[in-house]
Amino acid sequence: MALIECSECSKEVSDKAGSCPHCGAPISTSDVTLVLCWSCKKEYPENLDACPYCKKGRYVGVDLFKSIGSLLKNGGILVIVIILFIAYYKGCM
Repeated sequence: MALIECSECSKEVSDKAGSCPHCGAPISTSDVTLVLCWSCKKEYPENLDACPYCKKGRYVGVDLFKSIGSLLKNGGILVIVIILFIAYYKGCM
């Protein structure tokens, strides 16, 4: 079972449902393409940017870049500058 987006109200609906429980629109699964999550190995609709089960991005690199970005935002750049400063200072002596 995968969650898909209702074409009428844009809320998440089971792909097994005959109609949307929120707005009552009929659910058509014939045009939904599923992809396999690289992390949890569950299928989810291709139109989603991340897996609705484990919340990982569609591609491995996307999550890696987010991790590096959050490190740099949270003071990681300061650590890099300090390491470069120490390396430069030791090289000059």
